[in-house]
This record gives sequence, structure tokens and C-alpha cells, in this order.
Amino acid sequence: LVREKLPYEKTPQQKELRKKLFDEIDDNASGKVSLAEMDAAVRLKWNLEGIATKNAIDAAFHASKKIQKSEKSSDDYIEFREFRYFLEQLRRYIEIDVAFKKIDEDGSNKLSLEEFEESYDDNLAKFLGGVDAKTAFAECDKDGGGQIRFREFVEWALEKNIEIDVDDDAS
Repeated sequence: LVREKLPYEKTPQQKELRKKLFDEIDDNASGKVSLAEMDAAVRLKWNLEGIATKNAIDAAFHASKKIQKSEKSSDDYIEFREFRYFLEQLRRYIEIDVAFKKIDEDGSNKLSLEEFEESYDDNLAKFLGGVDAKTAFAECDKDGGGQIRFREFVEWALEKNIEIDVDDDAS
């Protein structure tokens, strides 16, 4: 579902879809869209309400601003040349957000060591070079606060290049 709705691949067909989506969001044809416009489009127009959270949309929006920055770019808007990267990052952030929520059993929006350890499996340990859950937790808990916040989890997953494939049919 998510991958189908977010045309981020570098093909002519996907570029055409991106242009159409961008133009739908850019109502005033200014060539740029704000975070609020993007949020409304992603959650309401693209029917990703409940899948794409504000955390994921905000993180992808700001990540897309770090690429191809020109002197006339604004941190408040995404231009079409940044849009493909936004969509690609949004897919990753949604998948990371889904994984985070599965681990966050108490719904606190923070991961405890106990929650992290329960979700830490052999495949992830092997992928991370055989480190144990406590070591991985400490790496992820950048501020040393004893809990992993969503932003820390995202940065860690991206840094480790962890691909999380959300099984849309599982729910």
C-alpha cells in the first residue's frame, strides 16, 4: 500500500506520477509546498491517515530539505526537485514508525531497554555485526537518557541502513 502510493523510483512513469501529485498539492502553482500542505495531502488526499504519522511526515520533510539546497530554497517549503527524495524518505520513515510502534508496547512514544530487548532478534543482531541488545540500545540512545525517543530510533535505523519492510497484508 505505502510503496504503491509513493512514486519515489527513478523511472519516467514514476516521475510523471510525482509531477501530477505535486501539482495537486501545489494549488496556487507557486512551485513549492509547505509542511502543512504536505501533511494534509499525505494523510487525507492520499488516504494514508493512520499510516503516515505527523512524526514521519515532519521527519521526511526536513530530511528532504538537506539535499539539493540552493540559495533560493526555503526551509519552509519543498520544491519539485526535492519531492522525489521526500517521498522516498517518507516511505522509510513510515516503515520505521510502524516498527517503532510495534516495539513501544506501553505507547509512551519512547522505548525502554526491556521493550527493545524483547524485539531484538537474531536477524537484527547478525545484521548489526553480532552486537547484543544492550550495546545496540546504548548506540541508539544518543542522549543517554535511558530511553530511545522516536527521533533517536530513526537516526539509528538510517545510520545502520536498516531496511524495514512493512507487511501491509499482515494487519
